[in-house]
Amino acid sequence: MQERAYGHLLSKAIRQYRPDMVLMTNTPLISHAIAARSIQAVGAKTILWVQDLLGVAARAVLQQRIGFPGALVGRHFKRLERQLIHDSHAVISVTEDIQRYIAEVYDRPSHYLPNWSSRLHEDFAEDRAVWRERLGAEPDDFLVLYSGNLGGKYNAQFLIEVAARLVDKPGMRLACITEGAGYRQLINTSVRNLSVFPYFTADQVSHVLGAADALFAFLDPQAQPFSFPSKVLDYLCVGRPVVLAIQENNRMAQALQAARACILTTPGDAQQATDQLTQLKGDPELADHHGHLSRAYAEKHFQIDSIGARFLAILERSGTSD
Repeated sequence: MQERAYGHLLSKAIRQYRPDMVLMTNTPLISHAIAARSIQAVGAKTILWVQDLLGVAARAVLQQRIGFPGALVGRHFKRLERQLIHDSHAVISVTEDIQRYIAEVYDRPSHYLPNWSSRLHEDFAEDRAVWRERLGAEPDDFLVLYSGNLGGKYNAQFLIEVAARLVDKPGMRLACITEGAGYRQLINTSVRNLSVFPYFTADQVSHVLGAADALFAFLDPQAQPFSFPSKVLDYLCVGRPVVLAIQENNRMAQALQAARACILTTPGDAQQATDQLTQLKGDPELADHHGHLSRAYAEKHFQIDSIGARFLAILERSGTSD
């Protein structure tokens, strides 16, 4: 119901403003399909900026939850996604895995333009002691931070298991910033070294990230290889070690590991993640080294002038071609 309502509101706005071009990203498939009729009616061009393959993900989740009926419904979403991709004037893929899947399965070329973080030039050191205390850390604690959504491909139970394994490690604390069902699940646990907070305001995020000694992200073992948690891009700007529990065949994770900008662990293996985090606490020089490399990756790849030029070039080519 919400997706249909949003689709009709979007359609109304498109007919009112009559844009020449509509940039769609992370729009629910049903909403996109409804809005597509208005886009065609006003003669606008659709640029589809693909952050995730929603149809593929929907089929996988529905099949896992309700079996064969879910697979049938999921097949419909996948067909709808294919149609929307083919109807778009241009497609931008944020990972090489998405680009390859769209080319091989949906038979559609796309531009590759990886995501970035806008936090590269923020101050992560300001009031660090104050924010560490606010996040529940003692002065000598090694504070591990997770910030972002929980649910679906981000299983809250995995985070609880990691925290539970860190309980017996002196001075190890895990702070989680999230909301929704994952937040409710975490606050009902009894793991004493786990602190849970709702989302902070946008101007506070750099302080929160900068308070950490290490940053943690993960994907469910069943997540598709083209998925990648965008929170990691913000993590890289901070200059702290980043531990990722993500599939080895994920190309973005491979790129980070090749640059030694992250420590990659097996998704779903809470003990392996715990071991890596504990090793960082016990070896400050190693932690500093990994933090330096993560920051170096961000400085090399998140230069907005070059990114903006590439993005504008795609839009300009799409605007002048039939």
